[in-house]
Amino acid sequence: MKLGLLQTKHNGMYDFLNPAFPYDKAQCLAMQAAQVEENLRLLPTAVGGGYDLLVTTECINYIRTGPRADAADAALYPPLDSAPVRRLGAAAAAAQSWLVAGFGYRQNQNAYNGALVFDRTGTLRQVCQKVHLAGDESVVFTPGEHFCVQDADFGRFGVCICWDLQFPETARTLALRGADLVVCPTWGWEADWYGRARAYENGIVVAAAMAVPAWGPITAPRTPSSVVLPDGQMPVTAPAHAAALLGVEVDLRTVPSARALRCGGRRPALYGALVDNAK
Repeated sequence: MKLGLLQTKHNGMYDFLNPAFPYDKAQCLAMQAAQVEENLRLLPTAVGGGYDLLVTTECINYIRTGPRADAADAALYPPLDSAPVRRLGAAAAAAQSWLVAGFGYRQNQNAYNGALVFDRTGTLRQVCQKVHLAGDESVVFTPGEHFCVQDADFGRFGVCICWDLQFPETARTLALRGADLVVCPTWGWEADWYGRARAYENGIVVAAAMAVPAWGPITAPRTPSSVVLPDGQMPVTAPAHAAALLGVEVDLRTVPSARALRCGGRRPALYGALVDNAK
């Protein structure tokens, strides 16, 4: 199957290293819209490329209106029935590819850091929610309560979002549910640390679509958008400084045997501490 990772570059609203925040609400809304447009400009470059799955970075419509998270910002995320979501579906249909789009949305008065799963026709098949919120995200977002696995014509893939992949239980849960491939829209990706570990320890393919920070190139320990194979090898990596569509052919046929090797000897009856909140 052919996988495409859409690495975009963040604008000034994402400059979390700068204690100053010189933007008013109107400027923030404009930058929110501009970030979505950057992704919608990059997606058409996949048309005709034979992609099976495209993945954007995390929360392509992120917004903040001050130097710290503000609960009122939750109201600035659109519902799922909105023009940006329809345009993402249309982009998937135009590319004739599955699409996982990192997207913040509002539902029942709650905002979620989500990942929208579209099929090749542009139909929204599943909405995933970030389970493990990082930093002050919980001021704005409500955490998800389940992990997502999706059957597609090229195989079964799992979806997680950024900080979710820091927890080994995330990838292990998705692998045990039969995911051959785990994709991760993210703003922070350390492939040489936990990326290789998650792929190797579960015998699966792990891929992350990373964003270039507002303050400069992606630097170690973080890595640009990339794919890690079940043996821990990383065959392809995006540039560290620029937006790009990173395409790679991935052979999923060997994953079931690799996954069986890594996960087949488990003894769950002995793992009570993993789910014991008291420990």
